[in-house]
Amino acid sequence: MTGPIEPRIDSVSVPLPKDADLPPEVLQRLEKLPPLNNLRMFANVPQCFEHITDLINALFNQGTIDPMLREYMYLRIAIKYGLYYEYRHNLGFARQLGMSKVEIDALHVDGKVDGLDEIGNLVCAAAEEITENLRTRDETLRALFAHFGREQTSEIILLVSWFNLLIRYVEATRVPCEQDMENLTSGGGPLRLD
Repeated sequence: MTGPIEPRIDSVSVPLPKDADLPPEVLQRLEKLPPLNNLRMFANVPQCFEHITDLINALFNQGTIDPMLREYMYLRIAIKYGLYYEYRHNLGFARQLGMSKVEIDALHVDGKVDGLDEIGNLVCAAAEEITENLRTRDETLRALFAHFGREQTSEIILLVSWFNLLIRYVEATRVPCEQDMENLTSGGGPLRLD
C-alpha cells in the first residue's frame, strides 16, 4: 500500500555543511551544481563528493535508458514509501520530461503498477522488487533481458540501486526540503557536469 507523501517532521538531523566547513575543491564543485540539499549533504563526506556527483552525472546524462522510464521507477518508489523529499524532486524531473497526469496517476496505486505500457509496468516491478527484496524475481529479470539486453538491464539495476542508496542517505541524514523548488533544476535531472 502506498503511504502518505508528506514532509518528515524531524527532531534531529545531520547538519548540512556550511561553505566554510568544506574543502576548496568540494566547495568549487558544489557552487557549479543546483542548490539541492541532498547534494550539499553528500558534501559532508568530502572524499566521496566528486565520485558521487560524477556517478549522478553519468546516470542522468550519459545513460542509455529512456529518462521517462527512470522517472517511472523513481517516482514509484517515492510514492510507495511516502518519500516526500524525493517525490518532490522526481515529480519535477518527470514533468520536465513531459510525463502526463495519467502516467503519474498510474504510479499512485496500491499493489502492482499496471496502468502504464508494458515496459513502464516492467521497470516499476523491477524497481519495487529490488527495493523490497534486494533482487528481482527470475521472471522479471528474464523480461528485462528480453527487452533490454545485458547492458541496459544492468543499467536499470544500477539506476535502482543508486536510488536506493540515495533514499536511504536522504532519509537517514534527514535532509531538509528546499523551501523553493521553482527553477532548482532543469532538463529532467538533478545536475549536469560539463
